[in-house]
Amino acid sequence: MKMEQKNVNRSADVQENLKFLLLQNDQFVNTKDAMIILGIKSQTTIGKYESEGKIKAYRPFSNRKRYKVSELLKIQSKR
Repeated sequence: MKMEQKNVNRSADVQENLKFLLLQNDQFVNTKDAMIILGIKSQTTIGKYESEGKIKAYRPFSNRKRYKVSELLKIQSKR
């Protein structure tokens, strides 16, 4: 129950910040935020999108994947 509430709060925070991100399409987000933007619930789906070449994962400063907001929005608009 507590974990579900935490996820709901995180989702609400990301949705509030999405408006700001739309103005700055060159921003990068982590995997969880990318999942929220795309409206998907599985990291496997993002991996599938990568292997199909629909989106590209960037690793700017570390070994952690980041996704460009503009690319995510293009995929979201096609769905």
